[in-house]
Amino acid sequence: MLLSWIVGLIAIVTFIVTGFADSLSGKSKSSTYYKRVQTPAGKEFREANIPDPSEYDPFFSSLNAR
Repeated sequence: MLLSWIVGLIAIVTFIVTGFADSLSGKSKSSTYYKRVQTPAGKEFREANIPDPSEYDPFFSSLNAR
């Protein structure tokens, strides 16, 4: 009985210590590191060049026809 209490206490303490260490090591989204990684220096916003898919419609329509 005493052994199960000791094992349970060790498990709870390990859980608390792990959670505390994880919160200390995590990066905050308001930190300067996070802002710098999200928008690197010298990078501009680029729009995606998405081609017009309508030219492929007859091909894919023929694949779906039975």
